[in-house]
Amino acid sequence: MKRVLIVEAQAADALALKEGLQEAGLANSSTVFRNGADARRHLSARDRNCILLLNIHGPDSDHMAFLDWLRQQSFYNQLLVIAVGKRGQLRAVVEACERGAHSFLIKPVHVEDLKTLARKYPDHWARTRE
Repeated sequence: MKRVLIVEAQAADALALKEGLQEAGLANSSTVFRNGADARRHLSARDRNCILLLNIHGPDSDHMAFLDWLRQQSFYNQLLVIAVGKRGQLRAVVEACERGAHSFLIKPVHVEDLKTLARKYPDHWARTRE
């Protein structure tokens, strides 16, 4: 399986996402970045087949700029970028999708939500099993 990349400042939320992915059978390996700047420093073309879960409202609020940067990368089209946000963040979700997120999940993320998302984007999730 390929990795799932998680951009999430809250350790408890990142752990819940990792556990949900494992429980859903979608990933057994993931990397957590605390913010977009950290992810930007570490992402490269070798991560092109990964799934990227991005909390769109982090404490340093650099995540929209991260999406802008990500769209400029040659490997962007091979990533599945999923914005993760709280209820009431509809404007942020729309903005994230306009800036390149392919889909979104509302916190708290449940295992069934992850499975539904996997059914929507089977090619991307299948690549995580390589």
